[in-house]
Amino acid sequence: MTRPFSVHRLPTSPPSLTANNNKGIFLSCAFLLLPPLPPPPPPPSQCERNPCPMDSRPCHLAPKTVSFHYLSLPSNLKTPATLFRMATASAPGRAGPDSLRFGIVSGNARGTFVMQRSDRQTGELLLVQTLRGPLDVTVDVDMSEYSERTFQAKHVAKVHVLVSPHNF
Repeated sequence: MTRPFSVHRLPTSPPSLTANNNKGIFLSCAFLLLPPLPPPPPPPSQCERNPCPMDSRPCHLAPKTVSFHYLSLPSNLKTPATLFRMATASAPGRAGPDSLRFGIVSGNARGTFVMQRSDRQTGELLLVQTLRGPLDVTVDVDMSEYSERTFQAKHVAKVHVLVSPHNF
């Protein structure tokens, strides 16, 4: 049984130099026209605020981070369903916040979603009412960090939910 040739890009060679291999034996190298490399990844889906001046209270109350998330759901998904988790992590050697508060900021006028704590550092966005598609909903959730009962920072996640017209 003859195995077909396979083409491998050599890690130390120019992008257009490839090696042909048949039955595990190195045969030859040739210049081939290869398709261009894939485009670079999209920009990050999170924005981070620059440090605030010490005397700017509005700046300190503004979100420290804003992240963007996109979810596709089938129509009539069984409820309750966990759609999104939000958590905190502290840098090594630094203590994290004493407490966290999770909430829904906007996009829940019909009471379709609930934000609940799943453990000490994690909150979950739950779908509690069935959604029938096609539907496009954006829910903004936030997590506020407190240290010794003093507000430290707020993080906002904008969760864009696209509901298919189909049940699959």
